[in-house]
Amino acid sequence: MSRQTAIEKGILAALVYFDVFDYPLTKAELVRWFFPQEPIANATREEVQQTLEKSERLWSFMDTRDNWYFIKGRDSLIALRAERKKISGHKWRIARFAAGLLQVVPFLRLVAVSNTLALDNARDSSDIDFFIISRSHRLWTMRFLATVLLDLARLRRKGSAIKDKICLSFYVTRDAINLEPLRLRPEDPYLVFWVNQLVPLIDRADFLKFQQANQWTDEFLPFASQSPTGSLVRNTPVTRAMKGLAERMLSGRFGDWLEKKLKQIQKKKMDHNTQSVAWENNTKVIISDDILKFHEQDRRDEYRRRFGERFWEILSRKPGAFNIRD
Repeated sequence: MSRQTAIEKGILAALVYFDVFDYPLTKAELVRWFFPQEPIANATREEVQQTLEKSERLWSFMDTRDNWYFIKGRDSLIALRAERKKISGHKWRIARFAAGLLQVVPFLRLVAVSNTLALDNARDSSDIDFFIISRSHRLWTMRFLATVLLDLARLRRKGSAIKDKICLSFYVTRDAINLEPLRLRPEDPYLVFWVNQLVPLIDRADFLKFQQANQWTDEFLPFASQSPTGSLVRNTPVTRAMKGLAERMLSGRFGDWLEKKLKQIQKKKMDHNTQSVAWENNTKVIISDDILKFHEQDRRDEYRRRFGERFWEILSRKPGAFNIRD
């Protein structure tokens, strides 16, 4: 495969991946999410941008309008993205409020928004997904207190209460922030994009450590990682003092005892969930002292399949555009 062809396919792959989620891209986004299907040595953003602007072969598959880029015939996605961005604005206010409450939870080190809201692509009926990092050896204590707090605030998703609720389904400790072991094999495009789409609310320092630990994703998305921007949830002296006091009280032997006790309580409830896939040999549900992941409906395999089918279906529309051996 020539270098030019490889870059063209990487641009098209990015566009197709987001098309699976009904999401058109700006030029800057299309360059950022450049998704090479083969290794390209020393590829640069400038090369990708120039190819995007000049490749006639690439433009036979894609179109642009009002600074949006999309697969030919999918211009209706422009209005859909605008609609979902408006819906997402309301959910972001809830997310920031919930994260503000969670700032006082001892041993909580990071709250980040994930999935559709992280891209301003939320549906009206959707919940708000949080990814949370905890201090090591206090995961069960932190989760218990975070759950109780959001329950009291009537913000946590449970049962049929989904819309605008906070989904607390993915926690890791600082010892498990490298998510590469959770990858599907041989490829896991959804996880690779997910890692780079997270939006931190609290705390930026731990988020930078998370990014460093997940630099393995650079192999798949060489330009995706970027420093967090925008306003985080404000951490006041009062919340810092409250959290610091609670952590001192829950450290040492008493904290160790409480961690074990709260683990027993929560684990017992989890063990009684007969619908769980926790005992299956996969990474949908993980229950350990460093990772608590409750994605019963983990759709990564589905998205991998849909992307692959969509990519080759689009290429087949113009069979002469790319040689099948390219």
